[in-house]
Amino acid sequence: MNVRTAIDVSGLEVEKFGSADTLWWGNLGLIVVESTSFALLIASYFFFRMRYTQWPPDDAGVPWFTFGLPNLILIVAICLPMSRVNKNAPNASQPWLTKMLAVSAVLMAGTVALRVFEFQTLHTGYSEHSYGSITWALLFMHGIELGFGVGDTAVLAVYSATRELDRKHRADIQTVCTFWNFLAISWVVIFAVVYLGGRML
Repeated sequence: MNVRTAIDVSGLEVEKFGSADTLWWGNLGLIVVESTSFALLIASYFFFRMRYTQWPPDDAGVPWFTFGLPNLILIVAICLPMSRVNKNAPNASQPWLTKMLAVSAVLMAGTVALRVFEFQTLHTGYSEHSYGSITWALLFMHGIELGFGVGDTAVLAVYSATRELDRKHRADIQTVCTFWNFLAISWVVIFAVVYLGGRML
């Protein structure tokens, strides 16, 4: 009869923070997938550019900065409170986390509202030609991710306001913060492509 040596793991922590958390790796995988999607769209933008002698085409104009630039500033600015939340999530008081998450969610909702108005300043329709399609696609795909960011942050704010935050949900908060930083970085790149590409290429 074979006897296996048993290891007592009852003393190990159930939840961890940062890269020791399996959710952190799942979030990283999501970021890799979304980064690939954005990279393919940006590559398509430059591919279409090579097929035109004039960019944007004659019947389209360069996007205005009216809503795009304020949205860029707001998206990047939200990284500041989210960075504080990310750093203090494991040990911060629950009322403080609730307030910070709620404020961040409201600001994030503002980025979605500005994104809606951004479409009106592209000076092209999504079905007019490849230039219109790719610029709309870039803003739309990133806008969907903004919506997810708002939803995740708002849900965590409500949860924090109504229930006791355990270590698992504090780790969830850190994951949302990391994802927003990804959205900010990706929007800086997409903003440069959409708003400066038509002026410089």
